[in-house]
Amino acid sequence: MSKQTFVVYTQYLENYGAHSDPEGFYWKPKGGGTYIVSNCVREWDAAAAVTLVAGSTNSMGATEYVTKVMPLSEWDPSHEDMHEHRVKLNHINVDSYWH
Repeated sequence: MSKQTFVVYTQYLENYGAHSDPEGFYWKPKGGGTYIVSNCVREWDAAAAVTLVAGSTNSMGATEYVTKVMPLSEWDPSHEDMHEHRVKLNHINVDSYWH
């Protein structure tokens, strides 16, 4: 199989009240990330790589999870809101994680 590059979107959530009121906490969306993941055989390879990177900091106070995966050929970067700092663009080469 040939290797491909995918774009993976994530959602970042913060848990308000997680440390002060266990009964009154709630999750609030706080932006997300856009990851360019190269050298993947399948789209779930890209999702797994992002889960390893983004999910490594998950806790009761905050979490980041994959929401969408698409081939790079379908991605239109002009729709990204980079100037507002709402989107962070990250590059991952899966060969550096699994080889």
